[in-house]
Amino acid sequence: MHGIVKEMIIPFKVTGVSKNYVIGFSGAFALKRSDYGIGTTWKHTTDDNFIADDIEIHVDFWTRKPKKPAD
Repeated sequence: MHGIVKEMIIPFKVTGVSKNYVIGFSGAFALKRSDYGIGTTWKHTTDDNFIADDIEIHVDFWTRKPKKPAD
């Protein structure tokens, strides 16, 4: 972000499995805006903590294994 590259490990867990190879995943991680230079100079006029530096990101998704092509 903002031209800054950092390596991250995002832990995912399987949240569900159903027929036809459908699998659900869920993961969460946090980052600091200031580590990427985002919003470091902007200040709210009345509240110093208007936007938190720590940002939590949650990802939930389902995926399906593709069908094999016919011979």
